[in-house]
Amino acid sequence: MMIKSKTAEVTWNKNARDQMKERNTKRSSRTREKTRCREKTRCSNKQRSGRGNLRRASAEVQETVRGDSFIVVKFVICPGFLRTHDDVMYEELKRNLEICVRETSRERVACEFVVAKVEKKMWFEVLRGESVRKILDAVERAVEEDSSSSSSSSSSNSNYIGEKEKKKIVLIGHSAGGWILRLFVGDKPYDGKVYNGFEKNKGQIVSLVTLGTPHNSAEAYPFGKVIEKRRVRNHGDDMISQLNENETSLQETRRIYPNCYFQHLQYITVCGTGFYGRPFRISDFMKAPLKNWKPIFNEVKHGISYKTDCLQYEANGDGTTCLSSGLGLLGAQNEIEIEGCTHNKSIDHPWYGSYESVRIWSKPITEHLVASM
Repeated sequence: MMIKSKTAEVTWNKNARDQMKERNTKRSSRTREKTRCREKTRCSNKQRSGRGNLRRASAEVQETVRGDSFIVVKFVICPGFLRTHDDVMYEELKRNLEICVRETSRERVACEFVVAKVEKKMWFEVLRGESVRKILDAVERAVEEDSSSSSSSSSSNSNYIGEKEKKKIVLIGHSAGGWILRLFVGDKPYDGKVYNGFEKNKGQIVSLVTLGTPHNSAEAYPFGKVIEKRRVRNHGDDMISQLNENETSLQETRRIYPNCYFQHLQYITVCGTGFYGRPFRISDFMKAPLKNWKPIFNEVKHGISYKTDCLQYEANGDGTTCLSSGLGLLGAQNEIEIEGCTHNKSIDHPWYGSYESVRIWSKPITEHLVASM
């Protein structure tokens, strides 16, 4: 009778387990390798498919922009009171406007931007009684400027290579710049010069946008109205300068170009709301806890501006311009109120150049441009 050694049995079982484990490891390695190969093949197919889709999309874009289905638009911006052409706030406006126009038009509108080269000294001269003619001259140069060679143009315009470009012009005036643009498009003499911007660029200027412009301002400044000196035509052909004690440039604008003067020009008036004013009363501060003084102070500050504009402390507007004055052009195709939009750039609230605001007031411009294609 043969007796099997227990030690030999244990050794044999251990070797068998090791061999089985090694075979399973090799089988798992081959399975993982096959899986990696399949994944690699799948990714390669996706990449080839993606490149094909990209080439097709690129071809569609090229086909779109090569024909007559896109338009080049030059946006000319006139700065507001005491603002200049190099103000950083207008860089933000340009950047957000290009984004919004591209989104709304689905890449069918190419943007160019020019800010009228208004200097601070021009506004100081206005405060001393000079006319706004130098600012109007700056707007005229901006409209006539070849923005394709200007650094203010959009760098993405090189992507649009259509043979028949349809260039349009949109005028945008911030604050006082809005009623100054109304003078520019006019066909009557101002301070001895006829700018005639709309007729001279007929078929090109399609829209005039005013952002927080006090169209109906009472100009009830604490220091009184500035007596302006403007040139008028004498009985002959000579121009003479005379003081205009009874009529400011804004009042002259309202008189000779009432409301929406040009029938075929799209007028868009925009005004922020939600900033209420109040008169200064010491009792308001005494009754309120110290933490509530800041909003009261802001409302008093708004009230001072509103009193100058619409003769009311307790008005609603963008913090500087009353709503009744900012939307004061009868017959405007679009009167846009933007809740919570303030007059100037602020860290606490969006202003007219913020993305949230531009997305609202740029939509009718883009729709009008696309409809005219």
